[in-house]
Amino acid sequence: MTTLEILDRLQGDALKDGELRKKLLATRLEKDPLTVFCRLCRELGGGENSPALEGEDDFYELLMASLEAAEKAE
Repeated sequence: MTTLEILDRLQGDALKDGELRKKLLATRLEKDPLTVFCRLCRELGGGENSPALEGEDDFYELLMASLEAAEKAE
């Protein structure tokens, strides 16, 4: 499974589960958001463990923007 596929699945899960969405959005408040995000993803049973991969931060930002929009819509 590619990083994009993993994040797509995670986004779908978070859009359905408000608690998961809040946990993921809270990673943005951390000193090192990508590391915390990756750790949370691994705890959830999947995810990338190399936050320094080129382009990874773009996927993260797109995911967070989508989740923030869903949070505001509730």
